[in-house]
Amino acid sequence: MKLSDLKRDSRAIQEGGWIDNLPGMPGLRLKVRGYRSPAYRRVRARLLRDLPREKQIPMIDPVDEDRIEGEALADGILVDWDGIDGEDGKSLPYSAETARTLLTDPDYEALRAAVQLAAAQMGERLASTEEADAKN
Repeated sequence: MKLSDLKRDSRAIQEGGWIDNLPGMPGLRLKVRGYRSPAYRRVRARLLRDLPREKQIPMIDPVDEDRIEGEALADGILVDWDGIDGEDGKSLPYSAETARTLLTDPDYEALRAAVQLAAAQMGERLASTEEADAKN
């Protein structure tokens, strides 16, 4: 086995990449990291650890789980977006604060689902790139 067969593209995992053609989201492009990203895992672990014990047992309340997932997506997965317009019809620029607000708001569950799908696709893209590189 070649040493190169064992190598991952950690830069791509850290920086993320653009995903488009998301079902039901015409014109939306999301720059995301995959779920294996240390940034996502670190944020999610911290948020779960900070949740009071009485809210964790016997299981995490779905409201807390949604908030934690939204924050972890905003802080660890989503890097940028393109194709979201504000209520005024003008392009809504990406900001971490706006992302966090939207991804933790239950009324924007469709956006949260799009980010989750994009993160899963990014993970698959990185895995298939690693497999292709290993074959070459």
